[in-house]
Amino acid sequence: MGVDRGWRDIYDPLKEGQYVYVTGVPAGDYYLVMGVNQDQSLQENDYSDNTSSAFVRLSWPNGTSNTPAVSVLRTCAGYDTCPLPAAQTGDATSVTPTAATLDGTVNPNGDGTSYEFDYGASALYGTSTARQPLAAGGSSVPVSAAIGDLVPNVTYHYRVAAFVDGGVYDGGDRTFTTPPLPPGNTLPNSPLSPPKAQDPAFYVRSVHSLSRGRVALRLTLPQAGEALLRATWHGLGASSTTVGSGRRAARRRGTVTVYVRPTRAGLALLRSRSRLAASLRVTFKPSGGKARALSLRVTLRR
Repeated sequence: MGVDRGWRDIYDPLKEGQYVYVTGVPAGDYYLVMGVNQDQSLQENDYSDNTSSAFVRLSWPNGTSNTPAVSVLRTCAGYDTCPLPAAQTGDATSVTPTAATLDGTVNPNGDGTSYEFDYGASALYGTSTARQPLAAGGSSVPVSAAIGDLVPNVTYHYRVAAFVDGGVYDGGDRTFTTPPLPPGNTLPNSPLSPPKAQDPAFYVRSVHSLSRGRVALRLTLPQAGEALLRATWHGLGASSTTVGSGRRAARRRGTVTVYVRPTRAGLALLRSRSRLAASLRVTFKPSGGKARALSLRVTLRR
């Protein structure tokens, strides 16, 4: 009787030694290391493959007295730290008074990941490009994104960010300044042309990510009505979670400020990460007429 690599037994999860107690463990990211024959009491030809690691995220969405949520972010061999995505912000190129191209590199360091560029008139950013997938690999890959709707003669902050299951790995802050408009040229819809998200009935003039999961939006409304906001975070697979919401009634046409405030689920997710990228649905219900909606991306910050 003997054993060979590839052989295995399947044990019930409740069997002693097949589980890990996490009661009282704070939410966060952890390395779970598993090993066999660590004292080498059993003779083998090769002891180098007896250990594996998993980088996991632990959260308590319903409180520490209830069932926790655990996500496996990465797996790797040995005791070595599981490599995580690495991002590096590059230069801003093709800069015009109203547009630019943002460059950078992302190293998936294993499994496939995704990336986006954040930018804005301050280090709080507030605007993000559409998130793009990146295939699995172990080397840095050049990435870029073209952005528009910029204001002339303004200094913008930007950075590239890589994502794994909602975890954010920033590439560092950089800046560029848009040149002024040539003499005689004008911009419609100043100070933002065109608005960040636009509909013939209403539009979003600006977005600002605040602390404690709040986001402030300036909405221009064509008439009296109500604005409804819903922020959704997309986790593993097809799952999604409402992480923020807001509403604002307007008695007349004009520009109003509406706040997205985090839900309990949003606050729970922000305890284990510094920021959360979400899809925001903005719906305007006029006092009379058909409701209209816009979609854009926002960032909730701890």
